[in-house]
Formats: sequence, structure tokens, C-alpha cells
Amino acid sequence: SQQESRNSVGAMAGDAVSTASSDSFEDVAASARAMEAIPIDDVASLATTESQWCFVDAEKSELEQEDELSEEQPLVAAAQPSAKLVAADSLLLGSHLLCESCGRRDATAQWAPALQAFPAVTGAFCVGRVAVSREACALAEGAALPAVARVVVLNSSSAPWPEATSLRLVAGEAHGFDSMLVGQVDPGHAADFLLDLLIPAAGVEPGCGRRSAWVLEDGSGAPFGPLLVFEAEWA
Repeated sequence: SQQESRNSVGAMAGDAVSTASSDSFEDVAASARAMEAIPIDDVASLATTESQWCFVDAEKSELEQEDELSEEQPLVAAAQPSAKLVAADSLLLGSHLLCESCGRRDATAQWAPALQAFPAVTGAFCVGRVAVSREACALAEGAALPAVARVVVLNSSSAPWPEATSLRLVAGEAHGFDSMLVGQVDPGHAADFLLDLLIPAAGVEPGCGRRSAWVLEDGSGAPFGPLLVFEAEWA
């Protein structure tokens, strides 16, 4: 069963706003599945001589005047959620049968084909890779080995993340961590994620590996921020 995960918020400096995407969470999940298997301001108004001044007909109702004024006002798009990775710790391994190998690294180039249609997903980062010892095969069927990945993600947008924001699996095995409610995080603040993972001791062909990936989702199906990747290989 999934261990309890926590989300703490700490104040941190903001950064640039990422481009919003209308693509759905399901779409980014479908694109990511192919990557699972691995081989070893104030504004002043100015009047000029060319300005056109309009006088409202005094006989028009107040409602009509409001409608006309609202049509002339430019529509201001709401700030879209965005996020950036600011920290990732070494994996915390709960068994001597696990070891971390070629761990944390930027994986954006590797995942680029899956992410190219999702501009709000700002890149991919491997939070760690574990190697499962051959000795693990001797454990009872269904045995799992615990590992914890800790990452800190900053709200780099100009508005709070929606209350329904969550971190959700989009590719690979969940390892006991399908999703976690994140909730509202204010601009310039960060969410501290603990991914409590349970790695199968056996059941995968020796010499093979698997990738898993999670991404933030705003509650309406739109993914954003960094794709968080975890890799496991069996000796």
C-alpha cells in the first residue's frame, strides 16, 4: 500500500511564467507511455488631435451604456498555472537490496518527443534511478522494496495554483504512488513533495528497466510544470 505522502509549502522567490497549454492531462499521458521501457503597471490614456471622441446618447439606458463599454474593454486572459523544479534530493532507500545509480539528471531531451505538444510542461527531470539486486528474487512473491524521492517545485506563475491541483501518474508503474492532492500554492511559494515508492523485488526480466513519470495537473485536465521521472532496473 502507498505510504502517506505530505505536501509542505515554503516561501521562495518567483520566476518567469510558462506558456499555458490547452492540451489535456489524458493527451500528455498518452504521449508519455511510449517512453516507459528503457534499455540498460499603470497605463496612461492620451488624447491626440486624431482621437475620436464618442458621446453617449442621453436617451440610452444605463444597461445599454454598460454593454457598449464592456464590448470595448480588451479581454485579459487569466494567469495560467506554471511551475519549475528548484530542488531534488538523493533517493532515500529502505533496503540494502536497492542502490541508486546514475541518478538525478535533466531528461528533457530524452522525453522531448512526448512533450512537444504540451508547452505548459516545461521539461523532464529524472529524480533518480535504482538498481534492484539479484538477491531480491529470493524474497516472497509480491515483495516490494521502499524508496522515497523528495522534490521541491516552485509556483512560477502570477496566480495561485487551483485548489484541485494534484500530482498524477502519466506513464509507467505507479509503484504505489498514483496521485497526490497538492491544492493551492501561492505565487513565489514552493511545494515539497515526498514520493513514497514501492519497487517490486521481482517480476521483471533481469537486465530490463522501467520508467515512471508524474506531472502536475490543474484539476481541469491541463498538465503543467516539470515531468518527474523515476527509473528502476533489475540486475
